[in-house]
Parts: sequence; structure tokens; C-alpha cells
Amino acid sequence: MEGGVYCLLLLSLGEGEIGVGSLGRIRLKRGYYCYVGSALGGVLSRVRRHLTGPGRIRWHIDYLTSSPRIVPMTAVYGLTNERLEDEVYDLVPGEEVPGFGASDSPRGSHLRYLGEDLREARSSAERAVSGVGLDPRYLEAAEAVLMDLDGTLTDYPEVREEAIRAVAGSEGVDPGFFSSRYREARDRVYRTRSGPDRFSKLGVFLEMGLPPERAAMLEREYWGQVLSRISSYPDAGVVHDLRRAGFRVCILSDGARRIQLSKMRAAGLDPGDFDGLVFSGDVGRNKDEAGCYEAALDLLGLAPHNAVMVGDSPDQDVLPALSAGVRPILVDRGRSAGRVPGVPRVGDLWELPGMLILRRPSVWRGRGAVAGSPSR
Repeated sequence: MEGGVYCLLLLSLGEGEIGVGSLGRIRLKRGYYCYVGSALGGVLSRVRRHLTGPGRIRWHIDYLTSSPRIVPMTAVYGLTNERLEDEVYDLVPGEEVPGFGASDSPRGSHLRYLGEDLREARSSAERAVSGVGLDPRYLEAAEAVLMDLDGTLTDYPEVREEAIRAVAGSEGVDPGFFSSRYREARDRVYRTRSGPDRFSKLGVFLEMGLPPERAAMLEREYWGQVLSRISSYPDAGVVHDLRRAGFRVCILSDGARRIQLSKMRAAGLDPGDFDGLVFSGDVGRNKDEAGCYEAALDLLGLAPHNAVMVGDSPDQDVLPALSAGVRPILVDRGRSAGRVPGVPRVGDLWELPGMLILRRPSVWRGRGAVAGSPSR
């Protein structure tokens, strides 16, 4: 078994005292905590125990992971045969909880309070692990997986350009010129509009200066071209694996329901294979605005800390998820802007089952706790 060192991120749902064995009662604030530990006999089995709850109380950390007021969320770990927990702990910023989990260490504690910002808490843990020369890996405890559609499950980003060029050809216009004008108009629409109209192809064609009748005709032709070409990525089959493992999987996608459902069916994805479908057209807001994540979580009856978001866009998937208190996983299909600190990145969806561990559904379900910043 591979040994390692880890940062365990926990969420305190409110301020109050918790009894911790011989340490007595300690007062925890609302927000995120980081516990640093090591397990040379097998780091994955150790962090899985922390994330799912201990069978019996052995260590200080077990008092927290078994408390209904504390949510074990994420383990950021690195593989090593050296005991590096003290060195990692020294690199974690934040307020120390005296005497916690450091009985065999010269450090006064192995638990720090990181504040109320999810993005900063995750970045701090990742920096601490990488700061000792290890490659940070992630294990996330969750009940549900929110999943983007375009670019994550389907090849729409690639097909979109093909469809635009096909429309240009049918109009007798140079495809390169037409495509360039289309992208410029689309970018203007994205910058100046919000809500479902932001993703309207009719709006883009009108922005290009085309007459309304011609714009409407080109919109119909565009979607016809898309639906004749679109397909799902081979790794979209992971949805079935996740559901068989007990996770609930919900689509969270920008666009109108009619269009997105048509794309799913044309790509060979059965909407019935998902536990929920939330489209920005239904909510009246885009994924990068407040509202879409709340709608998806309400549909599932879950709190933000019980879900992860899987998507291919740092701007449309990763950063909005963090703001909503949902942990993101970035799918890098060669189009991303690079690594986002504190966010795990996968090359394909087949990596997801090894990164996720099912949380017991009877625990930590409350909606009233925390979003991206618990003080909101």
C-alpha cells in the first residue's frame, strides 16, 4: 500500500463546542478547517476512513468526523514514504487549534482554521502539499455529481465550428470570413447580455447585422447542422458507473431546454439516465450567475457541500461552482486556460470514480449551512 501525507478539509456548519476526548471541549468557528496527517501504511485507506466516518473513535480527528456538525469534504494528499505532516502543517495558513492531533509531534497542533472561503481553503491545502515537493491528488466525498453538457459529455465545442462553416458554405459565403464575423458577434453578445438570451444563436446572427428573416433561417440551419454532427464523448459512459456506485448525477447546462434535450438525444444520451436536468433557460440565469446552482441543489434536495461539479470551463463551471460552495473538477480536453489552484483536473471522465467517494445519504444533508462564503 502507498503511504502519504494529507490535508483533510472539513466544514464546520456553525459555531459551537465539541468534545474531543482527553483534549476536552474545543470551540470551533463556522467555516473550513484543515487537519494534516500521514499514513505510511496506506494513505488512501486512511483518508477514506476520515471522509466516510470512523467505525470507532481512535484519534482526535474521529471526534470531528463523527460529529453531525462537521462535514468531512476533501482530502488533498501526496504519495510519499516519509513522515512529512509537520512540514506540510507548517505551510498551512490559518489559526491553530491548540493541542489537536499532535500528541506524537513537536508541533502544538495539526488542525488549523482556514476561514469561510472555499476557494482559498482548497488552494491553501493544495499549496501545502505541493510545497513539500509532492503532486497534490484529490479525493472528494459527495452524494451527487452536477455535470456540464457541452464540452464535458458532448463534442459540441468542436461541432459548433463545423456547423458555422457549413452554414457559410450553404450561403455561398467564405467560411473563414463568416466564422470570424460570427465569433466576433458571439463575443459581443456574451459580454453584453445575461440570462438565456446570451446563448441565443438568433441573437448572434442579428448581432452580425443580418435581416431578421435571414437570421431566423440561419439559426434553423445551424441547429440542423449541429444535430446531424454532434456525438457524446466515449467517456460519457462514466455516468452509468457513477449511478451504479450510488451517486446521483444531474445535468447543469447553459441553454434552452428544447435545444439541450435535442442535443442530448442526437448525441446518444438518454435524459432518463440522469437524476435531474437543469438548464439556464429554465432558471432565467446562466451558470455563472447566482441561481442555477441553487436550482440544481434544490431539485436534488442537497446542500452545496454534498455535491461536486464536473465541467470543462474554468469561467463557466469552476469559478461559479466555488462561489456556490460546490467543489469543482475540471475536465481538460485540451481547451482549458490551465490549472485553477485548489481544483483537481482530469484528462477524461474515466478518472472520476477514483476521485469520488460516496457519502452516506443520511448525514450532512441540511441546506442551511454554507455556500462559497458561509457568511453570505
